[in-house]
Amino acid sequence: MYTVDSTKILINMNLEKLEKIYSMIKDTSSISIIKEPNLATVMVRANESVKNTTFNLGEILVTECSVKVDESLGYGIVSENNNKKAIYLAVIDAVLHSNNSKFDELKNYINKSVYEENLRYEQEIIDEFSLINKTKVQFNTMD
Repeated sequence: MYTVDSTKILINMNLEKLEKIYSMIKDTSSISIIKEPNLATVMVRANESVKNTTFNLGEILVTECSVKVDESLGYGIVSENNNKKAIYLAVIDAVLHSNNSKFDELKNYINKSVYEENLRYEQEIIDEFSLINKTKVQFNTMD
């Protein structure tokens, strides 16, 4: 299933993995770029916890792109100057939102890749947390 979490994982996925998925789609479908990758700025918002209000942190630079894969539209946005990654994400987005049954096998492959990437990312967080925990000071044992 395609979720917001899947999008986050795809955005953080290795460029080579995205390129492999893109190649698989390109081999079986017609891809047309509706809006070429271009730079834009996006306002980043945050919630202030005391008054529970939203405020603007500032703007970040993004690359955005719109594509059409067969008859399905896709949108890719990445928070860096990376045209290739924006195109790859837009193409994958179009496939994942498509109702065309020819993409079913490809969707399964993408979902499997997202699942594996999520496992890798979770392990990376666990490893990082254990490294941080090693430096934790135990104040109750200090004299």
